[in-house]
Amino acid sequence: MRCYRHRQDNSPCPRHDFIKDYARSLETLINVNHGWMRYVRVSVTWATRWANEAARDLISAAITSRSKSA
Repeated sequence: MRCYRHRQDNSPCPRHDFIKDYARSLETLINVNHGWMRYVRVSVTWATRWANEAARDLISAAITSRSKSA
């Protein structure tokens, strides 16, 4: 990607090279963050599922112990 003036004499444009490198690094950062966020989302999903099952077990244990003592 070259600006008009640098396209005329076919010389590299430092500003547009910088913009291109910046865009590439930003894209890499977004991809890395997307993978990290997917990992966090899966971890949160599993943690929530595990907490729900543990709470259900605790509630059912409390109900059965109360019904046995009564």
